[in-house]
Amino acid sequence: MYGPKLVRWMSATSARVQPTVGTVFRLTRTFRETDVKQFVALTGDSNPIHVSTTNDGERKEQLFVNGAFLNGVIAGIIGSNFPGFVVTTQNFRFPNRCQLDKEVQFSVTVEEMRKIVTVSYESKQSDRVVFEGIAKLFAVRK
Repeated sequence: MYGPKLVRWMSATSARVQPTVGTVFRLTRTFRETDVKQFVALTGDSNPIHVSTTNDGERKEQLFVNGAFLNGVIAGIIGSNFPGFVVTTQNFRFPNRCQLDKEVQFSVTVEEMRKIVTVSYESKQSDRVVFEGIAKLFAVRK
C-alpha cells in the first residue's frame, strides 16, 4: 500500500463533523526512498543521521524518514480537520527512527476544546512510537 489514507469523522452525507473531545483523526502512510529524497531536495535537510552506519563506521545506504517530514504529515492532518486554526505551540519527541517501506499509522486526538484546542498525536510503526507530541491550536478570526 502506498500513499496516505485518511479516515475522518463524517456524517452519512459526507459533511464535516465538528470535532469534539475524544475525536480521533487517522492516516496511514508508507514512505518510500523517493519520498525522502524529494523531502531532502526541497528542504536541504541532508543530515547524515538519516543514514545508517555499520559497526565498523562505514556509511550504509539505509535511509530513515526525517522527523520534520513526520511532523509535516501531522500538520496536514491538523490543517485538514481544523480549517481556520493555527498551531500556536507544539511539544514533541522522536523516540525511535522511522524506517522506509513500512507502514506508519498517524493519529491525532482531540484532548480539549476551549478557546485554545489541545490535540495529542502519535505516529507508530510496527507498534513502536516514532513520533509523538501535543499541539495547541487557536482559531484565526477575520
